[in-house]
Amino acid sequence: MRHLYQIQATINPVPSIDPNIIVVKLIGVCADHANIRHVALVFKHFLTAPNIFVYNALLKAFAQNNDWQHTIYYFNRQLGSPNAPAPDEYTFTSVLKACAGLAQVMEEEKVHCFVAKYGCEGNLFVRNSLTDMYFKVGNFEIAQKLFDELGVRDVVSWNTLVSGYCLSWQVDKARWVFDGMAEKTLFSWSTMITTYAKFGELGEARRLFDEMPERNVVSWNAMIAGYSRMRSILRPLVCLGKCNSMDWRQMMSRLFSVLSACAHLGALDLGKWIDRFIRQRGMELGLFLGNALADMYAKCGCIAEAKLVFGKMM
Repeated sequence: MRHLYQIQATINPVPSIDPNIIVVKLIGVCADHANIRHVALVFKHFLTAPNIFVYNALLKAFAQNNDWQHTIYYFNRQLGSPNAPAPDEYTFTSVLKACAGLAQVMEEEKVHCFVAKYGCEGNLFVRNSLTDMYFKVGNFEIAQKLFDELGVRDVVSWNTLVSGYCLSWQVDKARWVFDGMAEKTLFSWSTMITTYAKFGELGEARRLFDEMPERNVVSWNAMIAGYSRMRSILRPLVCLGKCNSMDWRQMMSRLFSVLSACAHLGALDLGKWIDRFIRQRGMELGLFLGNALADMYAKCGCIAEAKLVFGKMM
């Protein structure tokens, strides 16, 4: 952030550069560092006539940091300022995300009206965001209608439908859509696995998990959480059982994912088993794996063990 303040000091003395351009960059850096308070300060004190790019950067910064209230506040301020630019499709994707987070039906219907007023309802990204928003507030019929009316659908559209059915506990419908998808992403797979695990259908969750072309922390989280609820630590270990047939990079990647899941879930027993697995095979604790193991111990409250792992990395 120190470099950010240095750049910020150059905004006023450089009349040849449009301050809007610099402010957009500053807001982006602040958002990446979750410094939302400074985002608001930059917006308030350095511009007299912010353009649409500044407003969009501002709303995106608040939305990506889950500050739904300020997203809506500055959107309303944009609408209420006579000299402010009209919102566009990028404006609405951030605002609709905030509406979904707030789950306030009146606010969502109002924003939907503005989407239609400014001619953005036909935009694919906005339509996907609208569908997602209505699913998350429980208005499933409108969400389904918005999806059905889509002339062109992308993978995000299909993922939104799968996720929406899972949110509404219509797992059979979600699976029917999932099975028919021409392109499945990590999000598609992880959504279905997480839903099956939450329902206690661990057999189906495990089948999908095994079929995944690539696994991430989310999918490991879902499996470990599901087995933990069933008080079974043996099954996640079976998921690791094929490590011997992997190359070094694959093994490291899998162990890292499982340790990250253990840290997130507080699954200390499984984390300790992985620690033994690493030591028994004489694997070197490099930066990648060592950090994951130390983080797992620290987040499970085992500070002494975390220090011990850290010392081995030196």
